[in-house]
Amino acid sequence: MSRRKRSARPKTKNRSNPSKKTHPNGTALLALDQHRFIKEALTRCRRLRTELRKKQERLTHFEETEINAYQRWLNSHFGVNLTRVRELQEEAEDLEFIVHQLRMCLFCLPEKLKEVHAELFHRKKEGTLHLFEPPAHEEEDDEEEDMDPMERE
Repeated sequence: MSRRKRSARPKTKNRSNPSKKTHPNGTALLALDQHRFIKEALTRCRRLRTELRKKQERLTHFEETEINAYQRWLNSHFGVNLTRVRELQEEAEDLEFIVHQLRMCLFCLPEKLKEVHAELFHRKKEGTLHLFEPPAHEEEDDEEEDMDPMERE
């Protein structure tokens, strides 16, 4: 086996070839005819725009026609039941409000629990339940009277 002889000439690291242009990151740039790529992109763009327009038309038709038709059908077949469900939901919300107020009263003013209970159910019958304001602590009123008028402000 014979070995090749190395040339004695020194290697230079910075050889430059003026015929080759390089990109700043070291990759070579190729000059391409972009007409075909642009034509394909335009064709794809037109197809996607047509598809988008058709889907927007379908959505508009659905929102303007089909949703209204469904609501009419739902109300004609289940209107009484839907009304009953809404009434029961309102009743449940009112009772939750009453329970919350009674718990707060039990915690803060247990001696006024019966009064608050009676007032809440009276207001519920009148339809003014959610205008209820819980009674204030009597101790707070005494503290305000003891305060100097300048301290209140």
